[in-house]
Amino acid sequence: IFYGVLMAVFTDFDGPTIALCILSFPLFAYTGIVVSEAGMVDIKDLRPYYMRLFPSSRRRLHALPAMRKELQADLRSFIKKVGPALGEIYYGKELDWTQIQEKSRKSSFQFKHSHSGDALKDVKKD
Repeated sequence: IFYGVLMAVFTDFDGPTIALCILSFPLFAYTGIVVSEAGMVDIKDLRPYYMRLFPSSRRRLHALPAMRKELQADLRSFIKKVGPALGEIYYGKELDWTQIQEKSRKSSFQFKHSHSGDALKDVKKD
């Protein structure tokens, strides 16, 4: 309403033109939000390119492939060490995850209930 009054006082627009301007404000507001959001995404995408200009960032980026290779070797050795203890998850070619999850739930449920009774026995002894 405020903008309509301003347009009526300070411009020579007629009534329908002022109404069209006021009714188009939500469209312009939405367009502004979409454009500014796209601009923010573009600014975030530009940051890595900007950071590459600095020597310290270049050194870190240059060292990254060696670090990744080392992490891959560590992960592979960990999997070779721990993997066989996982049984069918490690060795199986086709896995039925719903069955594996069901087994896991049943074993954890049994584990919790078998140990909760032990705790009650210890309390009763004291």
